[in-house]
Amino acid sequence: MSFRIVIAVAGFQHELTVREAASAVCAGLRRIQPDVEVVKLPFVEGGEGFTAALVDATGGAMHPASVTGPWGAPLRSFFGLLGGEGPRTLVIEAAAAAGRSLLISGASDPGPGSSLGVGQLIQIALSAGAERILLGCADTLLLDGGVGMARALGFRFLDDQGEEIGEGVDELRRLARIDGSRRDPRLDEVRIDAVVDWRSVLLGPSGVAESAAFADPDRAARLEEAFGNLARVLAATSGSDVGHVAGSGAASGLGATLQALLGGRLRPFFAVLADYLALDQSLEAADLVLLVDGESPPQIPEASALAKVSRQAKLQGVPVFALRAGTQAGLGQGLAADLFLQVEPQQQEAGGPGGVSSKSLIRAAEEAMRLSLTGRFAREGNGTA
Repeated sequence: MSFRIVIAVAGFQHELTVREAASAVCAGLRRIQPDVEVVKLPFVEGGEGFTAALVDATGGAMHPASVTGPWGAPLRSFFGLLGGEGPRTLVIEAAAAAGRSLLISGASDPGPGSSLGVGQLIQIALSAGAERILLGCADTLLLDGGVGMARALGFRFLDDQGEEIGEGVDELRRLARIDGSRRDPRLDEVRIDAVVDWRSVLLGPSGVAESAAFADPDRAARLEEAFGNLARVLAATSGSDVGHVAGSGAASGLGATLQALLGGRLRPFFAVLADYLALDQSLEAADLVLLVDGESPPQIPEASALAKVSRQAKLQGVPVFALRAGTQAGLGQGLAADLFLQVEPQQQEAGGPGGVSSKSLIRAAEEAMRLSLTGRFAREGNGTA
């Protein structure tokens, strides 16, 4: 008896990653039904773990890369090649070149870093023959407005004397002109989709300056001036005003420069992943959709993604089960599921409940598989399948 289950996973950030959670659920299902066909849909907003999750879901491959780190030192990084048919697609996360995890615990804060390494990863993807590049823009330490990224791809950022401006956000106030005459021509042959926080904009009361100034009005004013000047010069160069475009504030302005100079498309993460992971086709062929929800609050994008998957599945007449991790109230809030199962947390040595473990997800997936098979046998026995 063939059986196909779509596993949509979101909201794991601490004890387990989304990728690890998906693998545990898959293992639990196969303990009960070894030949079950599983399609993984990992919903990761674009930060650390984004590349690995998509490579794992599509049967692709990870590749090492060497780039310049956010503070100028050499950095061992990586990119992913997605599996499956279709255009040759490479996936990159900006955090792999300038991520928060690069800060050494206990060390003094070196301040915001350069996005040069992000541009170098795009260069590497172009050299690897990418037809599409999927770029995750979250979990970064950037504040250069994407200038370093663009420099790696041939752009020059000049002051009113025709000299290159320096590094750092304060230098953006001196920017007068962008020279794109040395722009990497391979950018014209590739499609770049950037996964961004759709609520983030470059300028204004909700812009990068306010979020980066930490309630310091003077610093906020300086940052707004710097990014305002960047937006003006980007508009003069590209003919497109990106200062208030949804997603333009992603990675502290990298989104704006990506769209204006590199021709990248800024897209909310659910829309991008639904496209790249072929959500509609996966649901059409599914016998069951299993939603696996971590402890993310309902209002964040990862949580709302599961609600969207559940609604699409129900519209197509596919049964939906939901596994909810944690002990919070409001189990399954916003999810259109036929059955809700609580994932029991592991027990800590002191006796109190801990976080969700792989073992607890495996047990919950086993129970979901048993219940699904029982329901299917019943439907087929009654001639309703």
